[in-house]
Amino acid sequence: KISSADHNGASGRQDRWTSVYICDHELGWRPAELINDQVNVEDKVAPVLLYQAHTPFPTPSILREMGLGIQHSILIDLSEYQTTKFELPRRNVRKDGEKVVPSTEDDLVDMHYLHEPGILYNLKYRLEGVGSQRITDDQTNWLLSTSTSSSKGLSFQSSGSASSGKPNQLKCNPYTRVAPGGNLLLAVNPFRSSRSLFSDSKKRRYADKIIWNPRSVIMSPHLYEMSSMSYKNTMLGHQGNSGAYKQFICMLGEPCSGKSYNVKVLIDHLIDISNHSDKLKQMRKTSQFIESEIRAQIQERIKAAYHLVEVFGHAQTATNCNSSRVGKVIKFQYMVRFPKNPLPLCELAGLHVEPFCLDSTSIRRNVSFKESRSFHIFYDFLAAPNDFKAQVYRGFENIDASTFKFTAFKKVYSRKNRGVDPAERWKSTYDALIAMEIHGAIMIDLFRTLYCVLLLGNLTFSESIDGCGSMITSLEELATIAELLNIEATTLIRALTTKRINVSKKKAKTLQLSPSGAKDLTESFAQHIYMNVFDWLVRRMNGMNNESTVKVNATDRIASSFIGLIDMFGIESKSINGFHQICINHASEVMQNKFNADVFESIIRESNEEGFSLGEIVYPDTGS
Repeated sequence: KISSADHNGASGRQDRWTSVYICDHELGWRPAELINDQVNVEDKVAPVLLYQAHTPFPTPSILREMGLGIQHSILIDLSEYQTTKFELPRRNVRKDGEKVVPSTEDDLVDMHYLHEPGILYNLKYRLEGVGSQRITDDQTNWLLSTSTSSSKGLSFQSSGSASSGKPNQLKCNPYTRVAPGGNLLLAVNPFRSSRSLFSDSKKRRYADKIIWNPRSVIMSPHLYEMSSMSYKNTMLGHQGNSGAYKQFICMLGEPCSGKSYNVKVLIDHLIDISNHSDKLKQMRKTSQFIESEIRAQIQERIKAAYHLVEVFGHAQTATNCNSSRVGKVIKFQYMVRFPKNPLPLCELAGLHVEPFCLDSTSIRRNVSFKESRSFHIFYDFLAAPNDFKAQVYRGFENIDASTFKFTAFKKVYSRKNRGVDPAERWKSTYDALIAMEIHGAIMIDLFRTLYCVLLLGNLTFSESIDGCGSMITSLEELATIAELLNIEATTLIRALTTKRINVSKKKAKTLQLSPSGAKDLTESFAQHIYMNVFDWLVRRMNGMNNESTVKVNATDRIASSFIGLIDMFGIESKSINGFHQICINHASEVMQNKFNADVFESIIRESNEEGFSLGEIVYPDTGS
């Protein structure tokens, strides 16, 4: 007989009911009520009562109406649950008058029952605003009227109005801590923006109470907690020998889980910390070593740099209007001055972007994958004003995305009000290029190169007259590409229709390519050109944003530091997988292994040092 837990006592339930989770093929896990006095441990079966998935915690009166007979229950095979006592996973619930409601926690380590369904439903209920135990002044009611889904199939839906009576104000939070201190957060993508979720007042409240005026106040889990702690550690870490002042924040998750969006949130908050702090402004009056005009210029260039990383490195897919197609490490560079006043002065001084594993195949994803489009920059360029396009190339004025094979329009993002108008985004892109001092002839040459990439996708091939190779049939596009690249057309034809193979150290052989082989080579050539453009742009941005170019007015000690933001790819599994997917997935698995080692091994080491054993903790080695 399975006895009920102390968390499951409620009026009318006595010891006959235990709140549990059962396996479900559709939802992954489903809440249920175990009928304790009808459990047969010998036969490994147990009867449970089910109810609608969206009414997971009925009142005792509802349970009484359902009755206690077997006809209102189903039998569960306990042998399917991998426990020595054949127990079902218990739910985290609490008594609220005549009701039994979910007991949700800001931190997973505070959960009474910590297991897979408990974690999933804690995230679900927090997002929906169900079962909140405490809402302090620092825990804002966030508007999240949306739905999403977890990897286990759970349905995440918005609840109704909060008890305060204010319409659409929900006691919910997409962020949940995994350990005290805010060093590790779990985030559920609500697929809906909310001004109150990332409001200016919230930015400054977290910065004030964590950095400038630390208080013993319960703060709701949030990304602003993590960015504020990173800034504080950067500022104070230089004092003494024990401080670690170089910080990294790593984003890991599935595709479309909100990693890149959260990076933007962190960037925005780190810039805001440097602008809107009364205490920081007061410190600058006596210890300022970077002029205000220079600080403003640095911040504008940082915003411009990340915008360019987005438009040149992100693309639109079936489920994500801004999918990152490049892994990157973004380092916020800081200078820390140590004056006589109590706190060091920590100033944002630059930005350094280290891209890795650019998915250049996204150039032709519009051709190869039905659900994807090419990089944003091509659509922004094609939506530019006609007078600008005329400067790039004659006759280019009235050409749009439907003209090119790489950008032929596809409506691939179905969520409402999430798409961005390329014409509107072009204005921001143009301003960002100007901020990076990419203008005049340099800007024209940049977009002529991008135009060349688009034209390469339009080249067509057919079998040569002698039947031994291929020939280019789109002669107009060929002439334009040759002119843009400043090479002879015959040289370009030979490069795209033949392949040179070294058969020995001193001897090479030239092979004629078939039309399909020549087309593949041409698309690879287009990808290679784009990769070089992206690398050049990153070098340009890093040179403009380097902290070494900042003029400093100070004679006392100034230390350099940084806060790094790592934006990783999500695990990819497509209908057609290639070498690029192997690289992406391997990088993600290695980073996951780093996380496992840091979390699990540090806990084991700490427990051993304190003299008690946790037993065997088994976790997969994903780094091999």
